[in-house]
Amino acid sequence: ISRERGISLIEVVVMIFVATVLLFSIAEVAKISFRTFSVKKIEYRAVLYLNEGIEALHAMRDESWTTKIAPLTASTTYYVVPTANSWITSLINPGMLDGLFARTLVLQDVYRDTADAIAASGAFDADTKKATITVSWMAPTGSRSLWVDTYITNYLKN
Repeated sequence: ISRERGISLIEVVVMIFVATVLLFSIAEVAKISFRTFSVKKIEYRAVLYLNEGIEALHAMRDESWTTKIAPLTASTTYYVVPTANSWITSLINPGMLDGLFARTLVLQDVYRDTADAIAASGAFDADTKKATITVSWMAPTGSRSLWVDTYITNYLKN
């Protein structure tokens, strides 16, 4: 009885098939990982612009509530725009941030109930505003946006 050792043609075909499937699987995982990383990187940049919008709102409040915050009309969409040494709001879209993102600010009037808690109706509080800052962009899957609601008060009485 002769026992020759070697690889049969069927074994070679099976090894090539397994190697091909394995390589294509690795390539697909790499492609999905790269796409996910790219999407998360854009979302991270959007969060940074959202935080910058909050800081800009605080800077405008600290600079002058009377001239920077109080004159803004409730429920109107504004754009937060940097200048040489401060922040301003504008009704005119200044263009996209980094060619991709749009950032807006909408203020709402605040009312307080008899317990001085924020309520849907009651006494108007001229020293408090509800602010919604939104950052939006176009993604391959369509329009995306992140937003944050916060309250801002005239605690400096300026």
